[in-house]
Amino acid sequence: MKCALCGLEYDDEDMNFHHLIPKSFHANKRIQKEYKKDFLNKNGVYLCIPCHNKLHSCITEKEMAFNFNTIDKILENNEIKIWIEWKEKHPNFKNTFNRMTLKKRNKI
Repeated sequence: MKCALCGLEYDDEDMNFHHLIPKSFHANKRIQKEYKKDFLNKNGVYLCIPCHNKLHSCITEKEMAFNFNTIDKILENNEIKIWIEWKEKHPNFKNTFNRMTLKKRNKI
């Protein structure tokens, strides 16, 4: 499966579903006015774990909900642009170690 940010291929177990509007904002009145519940639950992309971690480290959930709620908008973020450029120069970087991966693989 290809990561929606970096475009690299990963095994399915090394991918995370990223809600473009974070679940913590699904109950927000402004969000509920604009989007139906079904849309909020299904609207997302698959990201490799390194890209998913990077995304959450440089964009807050509030910013994601209101300013970076499409893949195109995310790709406009300067920190994400720098990250993608770095990953393009290091295509073999596939560090997918994190707690979620270990849980999926029943290691913890």
